[in-house]
Amino acid sequence: MKMILAVMLAAASAAIAQSTCGGGGCTTISGTLNNPNGSPYNGTLLITAPVPFKAADGSRNMIGPAISLTISGGSYNFQLQPNDTAVPRGWKYTVKSAVAGLVSLQCNVPTSGSAVDLLDICTATVPTSTTSSLVGNFSAASSSLTFGTIPDGSCKDLTFSFAGITTTTQLMPEWPASLPAGVSGLMFASSSGTVDVRLCNFSGGFVTLGALAFGVKTASYALTTSGALSFGAITDGSCAQQSLTLSGALPGDVVVPTWPSTIPSGVNAFMVASSPNTITVNACNFSGATLSVSGTFGAAVAR
Repeated sequence: MKMILAVMLAAASAAIAQSTCGGGGCTTISGTLNNPNGSPYNGTLLITAPVPFKAADGSRNMIGPAISLTISGGSYNFQLQPNDTAVPRGWKYTVKSAVAGLVSLQCNVPTSGSAVDLLDICTATVPTSTTSSLVGNFSAASSSLTFGTIPDGSCKDLTFSFAGITTTTQLMPEWPASLPAGVSGLMFASSSGTVDVRLCNFSGGFVTLGALAFGVKTASYALTTSGALSFGAITDGSCAQQSLTLSGALPGDVVVPTWPSTIPSGVNAFMVASSPNTITVNACNFSGATLSVSGTFGAAVAR
């Protein structure tokens, strides 16, 4: 297991740095990893920070497409924003092989004045023999939407039609590849046959968006759960957490959420498989005032 971990980590280094480290206060991560035969490792990995977060230096880091990185040689030396001081907390960097079926890595990056080794800050999750599977057929819808100008620290909602869905339908969003850095989104069924697309701007300035293509798919999953959650009063500019139990879920699993149709305007939210059998639900308030968030939340996992 240590060798598998070492081989995968060699390729992870530069991609994580590209996706999250944009300011001061970063932790240096360095080391050298080789293949079992002693030669430098070469390979490709997909790396993501699974949640948007604010680093200790004040920089904002958004969820983006997984970075596909090809590495030649096993040596690495890069900097990465620590997640032990990030807001929100409780998440880990996810590193997955571009080849299906290999281990998934969960990495905690500490705040450190000296260099750390990836082998010391990452753990591997090996899929069990009874993984969940995607069943049934996809249905899909898409639309071109023009959001116009969104001020910094605020959100805007637009909708499009998707026949057959209800407020409990699990939706898999498809975001535009050209969505600007600093803009994060949420899709949910706000009513029967209607998809609400919410974009929130955390870029530090005004963002003006032209026509962009948004898509959404539905499917059935082997692992599902739902429950009533109440976050209480969330002050403006802050986040709160609740959790759902989903037996069989593993850290790093991709979570397909179902949001309450009544989720308040100005709230952005995301879900993470934070530990075995647990889905952490994060709700962040950018409405400009204190508000309460509650309702029935659902989560599904396919591996």
